[in-house]
Amino acid sequence: MKMFTAALFILFFISNLLLAQWTYVTPPETFFGGNYVLSHNSELYFANNKDVYKTTDDGNTWVNLTNGFVTNLGNSNIMIEIAGSNIFVGSTVLGVFMSPDNGSTWQSDTSGLEGSFNCHIIYSDGTNIFSSFDWPTYGFYMKPASAGSWTRVNSNSIGSGYAATVKGMTKVNNTLYAATRNSGVFESTDNGTTWTQKTNSGLPSPIDGQHGDRLLNIGSDLFVSTDNGIYKSTDQADSWTRVDQGFAVWNQFNVAQIWGMYTDGSNLYASMAQDDSAYYSTNGGSSWSDISGGLNHRLKSFAMHNGTLFAAQWDIDSSIVKYTGLTGIEKENEFQPEIFSLSQNYPNPFNPSTKISFSIPSNTFVTLSIYDILGSKITELINEEMSPGQYSIDFDASDLASGIYYYTLSTNNSAISKKMILLK
Repeated sequence: MKMFTAALFILFFISNLLLAQWTYVTPPETFFGGNYVLSHNSELYFANNKDVYKTTDDGNTWVNLTNGFVTNLGNSNIMIEIAGSNIFVGSTVLGVFMSPDNGSTWQSDTSGLEGSFNCHIIYSDGTNIFSSFDWPTYGFYMKPASAGSWTRVNSNSIGSGYAATVKGMTKVNNTLYAATRNSGVFESTDNGTTWTQKTNSGLPSPIDGQHGDRLLNIGSDLFVSTDNGIYKSTDQADSWTRVDQGFAVWNQFNVAQIWGMYTDGSNLYASMAQDDSAYYSTNGGSSWSDISGGLNHRLKSFAMHNGTLFAAQWDIDSSIVKYTGLTGIEKENEFQPEIFSLSQNYPNPFNPSTKISFSIPSNTFVTLSIYDILGSKITELINEEMSPGQYSIDFDASDLASGIYYYTLSTNNSAISKKMILLK
């Protein structure tokens, strides 16, 4: 009996290893260069070098959003951002386009851009939309997300030229951060009108050349990807520490070029530029797990959608892949709940992990946070747009002391809290 049980365990372990890999999603068409993937509510967006597509069934069928207006985005790198009801598309060849009606119609959105069409990033903080451009103008612009013309904002604060090209942005509470190519990270406390250069101790220069182009945050911690690894700051970008130990390296000089970086609000994901490898971290970069199984090309962009990690894969098939082996949010079924609910964690008391289940009746932004008995936030398990459904997620409290903790599920309109007991 013991041998039979052991055999079953080994079989289960091996089957899990086989399942933990990347698999192909049906691509919208064959065209070189998978560039960008973005999750928004119940929709997943994908951009190759030519067009922008949308799916509402996790990639089984696709709708071409830009076909008929932007017939060819110039064989360029394409980025997607959604602000309110507007979809923005940035192209490294043709500038910025905007759709006010979910992709049905498009218009060129270059008023005020001073002839800049080599768009490197496009980012929304919920109020304003920002765009950054490379040669020849090296401009950094902002405008209201709803309408209006672009205004150049970097002339007097971030600077101009190659070094000042903004390569990534993020927002922590009421502070905006921008990572430039060769001048470090800047911050703005007035919604992007003026910027102040941070100390940036320990951050390499340049931040990136061709590849790394992401600045992210998990809580108040900042992460920047570079052509020489991933760096983390816990003091508002004044000092930085490298946290990509364990990644493959380019050569004996320990250069690790980061191709893509992403967070789902609690976990960090990254891919390499020089090989077909990808990694993820559940503890802010302190340690990483290799999730390269099944890859045969480099990943440029990630998005967590309905509990599944999707990625744009840079190859001749303009492909999209998804990872099936991560422990994270699980969508238990396609049933649409009638009410917003949060179940009691199980088991409870627990040691060291427990499962939290909840129901979402409509598309909404969801956060699931853990607090100690004094009300201090310990961690944030979920921070993303989610579609209707019944979900569950595992919470690992290995690093916490025994005691009473609370977990709170919040949406735009509701919040529910429950108590759980960690007993070691």
